[in-house]
Amino acid sequence: MIQKLAQHQIIRYLFIGGLSYAIEISVLFSLNQILHIQPTISVAISFWVGFIVAYTLQKIITFQNKEKSRRAIAKQLIGYSLLVLWNYTFTLLVVEFFHNNIPVVILRTMVIIITTLWNYALYKVLFKATTK
Repeated sequence: MIQKLAQHQIIRYLFIGGLSYAIEISVLFSLNQILHIQPTISVAISFWVGFIVAYTLQKIITFQNKEKSRRAIAKQLIGYSLLVLWNYTFTLLVVEFFHNNIPVVILRTMVIIITTLWNYALYKVLFKATTK
C-alpha cells in the first residue's frame, strides 16, 4: 500500500515537504535549545538547511528530475529561490494585514496551505525535465 501511494507525485510532494519541515525544525531546536546559539542565527542556519533539503528532495524524489547540467541546476535554483522569496513576502504580508483578526498560528497554517498548492503547480514546471 505504501509503495502504491509513493507512486503518486502529490503524495511524494507532501511527504517531502513534511520531512523538510521536520528537518528544519529539528536543526532549529538543536542549535537554539541544545547548543544555545542565538535565535536569529539558529533560524538563519535552519532556514538554509531546510531550503537545501527541500530543493534537493523535491527535485530528485518528488519530480524525479535528473537534470545535472550546471545550467539546468542554476535555472532551477534561481526559480526555486524566487518562489521562496515570493512565499516569504506573501507570508509576511498576510500576517501583517490579518494578525489583528486571526491568530498567527491559524494565519501561518492558512498561508502554508495556499503556498503548498501553488508551489506544487510551479514545481511541476520548474522541475520538468528538458529534452536535448
